[in-house]
Amino acid sequence: MRTAATTAVTLMMFLTAGAAVANPDPASALSEGKDSVARELAADPGLVSRIGVSLATASKVDLAPLTEGALRHQVDAVGSHLRATKKLPADLGPLLQVRAGNRAAQAGTADALVVAEPASDEVKTVTAYDSRGGVHRISADAPPTDRPLLVVGVDHQRVLTANLAKLRQELRRLGVRADEPGTKDAGGYDAAKITSIRLAKDHEPDLRGDAEIYTLVAGVGPDNKPVVDTIQMPYLDHDKTTYTPNQVLVNWSHFKYAAADAVMMEEDDNFSYEELARAAVKAILTVAGAGEYVQVVDAILAAVPDDFWTNDADYVDSWYTIRKQPVGAVTTLNGARANGVMTLQTIHVPAT
Repeated sequence: MRTAATTAVTLMMFLTAGAAVANPDPASALSEGKDSVARELAADPGLVSRIGVSLATASKVDLAPLTEGALRHQVDAVGSHLRATKKLPADLGPLLQVRAGNRAAQAGTADALVVAEPASDEVKTVTAYDSRGGVHRISADAPPTDRPLLVVGVDHQRVLTANLAKLRQELRRLGVRADEPGTKDAGGYDAAKITSIRLAKDHEPDLRGDAEIYTLVAGVGPDNKPVVDTIQMPYLDHDKTTYTPNQVLVNWSHFKYAAADAVMMEEDDNFSYEELARAAVKAILTVAGAGEYVQVVDAILAAVPDDFWTNDADYVDSWYTIRKQPVGAVTTLNGARANGVMTLQTIHVPAT
């Protein structure tokens, strides 16, 4: 019998190899759509001013409810395109938003520049627009600070929520346990709770906005089948910042052994969670029938077509063999990549 760590190690190898959408055309159309919306928004100082009022008290605002006419049609078209290409639920809500690209945008929007968020982390320069139709090339990693900057982008947290739900649904449909760690079991459960967490680098350039971090916790379940719990971390916005979320990372009742592994990822626009689920499920179920847990990476790679490998989601860090500690115990763990560090406390969550 292999250790519980084997599941997460092979899962990490698959993820970091890069499962993604093979056809670049939908991504290009989405990028062009956001750029067109940014250009039209910049040409409407009145709308920019109203958005600025909202950004004085919020870091981002949904764009659709503030627009009308031709611009509203553009905004809706971009949202529809994103839902169609990513196979997202029709009732997911507004998907385009505007956020402050620098501190100046939270103080006022006079003479503001408007830019579409970069299509990927690899983009280094982007086009920004002003109210007079002027075009400005700016750095994606070091945007200007001397004038307000508004960024038109996708609500990535909303998209990630839908994608992780889709991943769990597909895994469950094909017989693999996939939950969120907070799922309660009769009689309560012991859990490893994150009391603090910090990243050195979140792999998200400035104009891409807040990081969209999630973690997959993997191991062997009580039924000797692989378990993959999904944890969304919407608070983990920036690197070089310590967060104290008190979020459950490991629900020990989900695992047979007193050890599990965690793989942390940053959501990528080009990553297909549906394809990830199909390939991973096929491979996991193939090896699960062997009567013992065996390494699944070769089966996963064999299940994925060659043209599937393009852009990948960002691998942030991983924590191998997180061991169950007595209730009340506190331990600080460094990630294997030396990018993240988190402190865990073992707690008991009683049944309600």
